[in-house]
Amino acid sequence: MFRKIVSIILVCALFNILFFSCRKQVDIPADYIGPEDKEKIVEVILPDGHVIPFKKNGAVYKILPETVRGKSTLGEQEIIDLRIIQEIRLTTPEVFSNDKIDPQKITEIITMQNTYVKIGAEGCRLMDDQKTYQCKTINGADFQFQSDMVKEIRTGEATTISKDQLKEDKNIKIKEIIYKKVDSEKLIAFDKDGGRYFAQRHGISGIVDGGKQMYIDLNEVLYVRVERENTGATCLAAVGVLALVVGAIFLIALATKESCPFVYSYNGEQYVFDAEPLGGAISEGLKKADYSELEHIQPVNGTYRLLFRNEVEEIQYLDEVKLLIMDYDPDYTLTPDMFGNFYSQRDPIVSLSAYDKKDLDLRPFVNKNDNIVWQTHLPVDSSYKAYPLRHQLTFEFPKPSDAKYAKLIVNAGTALWGSNMIREMIQLRGNNLDQWYKGINNHAKDFNELYNFIDREELYLLHLYIDNNGKWEKSEHFISGGGPLITEERIIPLDVANIAGNSLRIRLNPPIGFWTIDYMAVEYDFFKSPVITEIAPRSAINQNEKQLVGSLLAIDDNYGQMLELGDWFTVEFDAPTLKEGLKRNIFLKTFGYYEIQVDKKQPEKTELIQYLLKTPGTIVEYSMDEYLKWRQNLLTSY
Repeated sequence: MFRKIVSIILVCALFNILFFSCRKQVDIPADYIGPEDKEKIVEVILPDGHVIPFKKNGAVYKILPETVRGKSTLGEQEIIDLRIIQEIRLTTPEVFSNDKIDPQKITEIITMQNTYVKIGAEGCRLMDDQKTYQCKTINGADFQFQSDMVKEIRTGEATTISKDQLKEDKNIKIKEIIYKKVDSEKLIAFDKDGGRYFAQRHGISGIVDGGKQMYIDLNEVLYVRVERENTGATCLAAVGVLALVVGAIFLIALATKESCPFVYSYNGEQYVFDAEPLGGAISEGLKKADYSELEHIQPVNGTYRLLFRNEVEEIQYLDEVKLLIMDYDPDYTLTPDMFGNFYSQRDPIVSLSAYDKKDLDLRPFVNKNDNIVWQTHLPVDSSYKAYPLRHQLTFEFPKPSDAKYAKLIVNAGTALWGSNMIREMIQLRGNNLDQWYKGINNHAKDFNELYNFIDREELYLLHLYIDNNGKWEKSEHFISGGGPLITEERIIPLDVANIAGNSLRIRLNPPIGFWTIDYMAVEYDFFKSPVITEIAPRSAINQNEKQLVGSLLAIDDNYGQMLELGDWFTVEFDAPTLKEGLKRNIFLKTFGYYEIQVDKKQPEKTELIQYLLKTPGTIVEYSMDEYLKWRQNLLTSY
């Protein structure tokens, strides 16, 4: 992964010289950031959909080290870094009263400033003035004191434990600790409740409304929204009305996602990240058409401009690239299904109830198309194995009793870790990858195995189940994964004529770690099909100033190719005049595929592949085990 990140940095640096930088923002799992990242965390999204916004300066990733905490005998709350603690005590040595001091038995002195002095084996001796004690410390240094000028004079030894023993039993009550501070050692004595061990914590720290400092443990965070002001060291990109960062934080995210290609729309001032089509089309045998709404494209001098870039280690093949222009009544919104059929929507109805198997209310995630997405709260340890490997999400919508058809409107996609697993699963093929690609492309045994695997496990195609008079029936329709950085809204037409009652209940069973859901709604009316103007590109020029337009005009296996990480080409289209009073939607139609580049020198893991293919659910467990390894390596590297 390090090699991949370095190569992306070099590509981005060059690209930034050619273009420019801007303010950028992106949503990512909290595990993908670290203490060295410079991105500003502007919001934290919790597993229940609650959003915590931070003040202007944002929040930062913060590691709280292993500590001993407790209230001292002076009533002060103490938090001491375990790394500087010299000694952990379960008992206290005997304390001398001033009139019963035996100088040779003195073992330690506590000064008025709580400085700890360990006395050597010979103890001390009383000087001729009968007030001053002369001692040698355990390190051989001279030390003098008068009994009324120190806090405590002690004899004997305390019962101590090691740091490892403390970590093994977190319920141990600590009586005292001695710790290093600058050039001296300090002692803290805890009250009757004792001091306690606290393990290292990773979390997000920042100022929220009211000026309060808040620390949120990483394990309690679903994902974070980050922002960065670029200064020439990041790639050009954008998400929604904001721009998408490729700095230290996004490099990690980018290094673990797979999608072909990145598409940027020119908005009159800058190229803005607007689409990532063809997700899952990982070989020629899986090539497909995709339809991406271009939210930021604007005409400039009668021309629409797009920029395509290869930002992942893939070979990307584009067979057809066209714009679909739709001018229509501004009271409506146009949305395609996965096959490129477009439908109008005007007043979609959100869910009356939406919940998972633990009765978590999903409506804060799915009742608004606002980029606050439901996804798996990824595990922090192997205890996840005691629970189902699939979620059970149930959505209930009101339904007119006489409704015959419904348009289910869904904005869902592949989670970032789920995207990473595409590469991980392909890497298992190792030195047999080319042969496997050949089997997929020829629709042979490998193709059928893959199709059955994807259908069974629902990793990137999610089945719909509809409640028909109390019985959950598997629909012929499904949700197709996309993203993970940009997901697309899709229409799923449903026949509901046989659904009795006044409600439509839909169930999804996504495997853990693979899906995100931003929005679900329904609308009941006839399907209006808009008039579509299809526009072919008039020019397409790549980074080597080669004209590619002839490769993008039709589906003819004459591909416009991006062979290397960082390859790109710009495309220009004529922009028709928009009639007054109409609204325009522009969708990008792409047809093609990509091939992920992995290490083909490694031997194929044949037994593991067959185990995953033939044993239901094991791919999800394998994925989460790989995630935990990745997470542990990341956290211990800080």
